Amino acid sequence: MGEIKKIPTVDIMNMVEIVNNAYPAFPFNTEEEKKKIHEKLMKNQEENDFVNFYGYYEDGEMRGSMRLHDYTMNMLSNEVKVGGIGLVAVDLLHKKKKIAKRMLEFYLDHYKKRGTNLVMLYPFRPDFYKKMGFGFGTKMEQYKLLPKEFPNRGSKDHIVYVTNEDKQRLHTCYEQFVRQHHGMLYKTPFELDSIFNKPENKIIAFKKDGKIEGYVIFTFKRANESNFGINDIHVHEFVYLHSEALGELLTFFHSQADQINRIVINTQDEHFHFLFDDARNGTDVMIPPVYHETNIAGVGIMYRVIDVEGIFLDLQNHTFGKETCTVKFTIEDTFFPSNNQETVVHFANGKPTVHRDHDEFDVELKMDISYFSSLLMGSMTFDKLVTYGLADISDQRYTSTINQLFLTNKKPICMSLF
Repeated sequence: MGEIKKIPTVDIMNMVEIVNNAYPAFPFNTEEEKKKIHEKLMKNQEENDFVNFYGYYEDGEMRGSMRLHDYTMNMLSNEVKVGGIGLVAVDLLHKKKKIAKRMLEFYLDHYKKRGTNLVMLYPFRPDFYKKMGFGFGTKMEQYKLLPKEFPNRGSKDHIVYVTNEDKQRLHTCYEQFVRQHHGMLYKTPFELDSIFNKPENKIIAFKKDGKIEGYVIFTFKRANESNFGINDIHVHEFVYLHSEALGELLTFFHSQADQINRIVINTQDEHFHFLFDDARNGTDVMIPPVYHETNIAGVGIMYRVIDVEGIFLDLQNHTFGKETCTVKFTIEDTFFPSNNQETVVHFANGKPTVHRDHDEFDVELKMDISYFSSLLMGSMTFDKLVTYGLADISDQRYTSTINQLFLTNKKPICMSLF
């Protein structure tokens, strides 16, 4: 049996090799590229308390590695500590030894001990992490739009370039956006600096009265490798605090029609297509009977509650609708047994209180931890879980009540990559 420990500085290059073999598409195959990523990871480890690298060791040799991230999320208008994980990799010679499973167990236990009750990740394979209790978040939709299809709202008088001098203004804007949107993560100083440290990034903003109230981070990419004159804009971050800022940013995109082929935007806004008269993506695919392809979509970000009682304590100031009832949650969590428990919560006009007495309740809900996590985050509704046979309820008369408890005005969104 191996051990998992924080990776010492001398072993960071070993981590680079393991990650490089696990993810061949990552751009660090040459010695020079490996040196650069090594320096970046070293800097990350040494200067950021909120990012930590851990390795799985056997016989003194690193067999696997992962990166843990400490974040704060706006969860239903409450600031909640969450844990992220990335760069999960196992040495090619030591796969199928359950090393990844042990690292994930360590990850959950690590945050449980810190009093963090929710974790999240981007899955390299959704089914792998679904079996470990992670539930799906909001889908990501990718649009490839002609610039002329962006509405021209008549003005872009407040659109300016953003420079390093505007870093704090941009950060203030982003944090206001976080407070407006459930699921968003606050940026770490490292993430903020990274925006300005990438020379390929172009940043424009809506700036009024000295304040940034919306911005776009994008890069140019050739649409045709044989023709340098045909380029796309790839949008990496699109933030706006109100419709005036949105309108001028849309007008900016509209004005690029003479030079830009298409504008590629990834968004979790399910209503995004309403902005355009023609949101088709150029494939000319027709979905029967007569539906025009506008975008492609995929599952990505996944959430996991690691302490059911703890997460309700985190959300004790949140109002779950206006319902009053006492609910027994019987959650199945076979991967993380300490969370395989019964929890009774009394909702008084939506305000939750955890009860120690498990014998008195109005209705009992039974479901897997993955579905409970999606339900709590608002990416899935309770009535659909029941309809799909993914949740059981002891008294069908309470189905609507439970559905109202967990309905959210907005599905969770996440712009952070980790």
